[in-house]
Amino acid sequence: MPLIHNLVEGGVGADIDAAELATMGFAVALHPLLLLHGFARTAPGWLAHLAEHHGTAGLRSVIHDLPAMNATVDAAAYLELGNRYGG
Repeated sequence: MPLIHNLVEGGVGADIDAAELATMGFAVALHPLLLLHGFARTAPGWLAHLAEHHGTAGLRSVIHDLPAMNATVDAAAYLELGNRYGG
């Protein structure tokens, strides 16, 4: 059974790197809240921008548009699966 370490930024042991974990016998390091922590820090600025400018044009350099998001999540593959299994 591989040992798994659950790391949460700001929590106990969150700054341990993969090499150190490996020497301690851990095979997997999880960072379950990394994206949420980043979003929570960035989102208020995006919302303030939206409130001030009534649009998102000034955010285009820091957010995905729909085609980029579709590419990131490989939406085409999911659409293909849907079509293959009856839409």
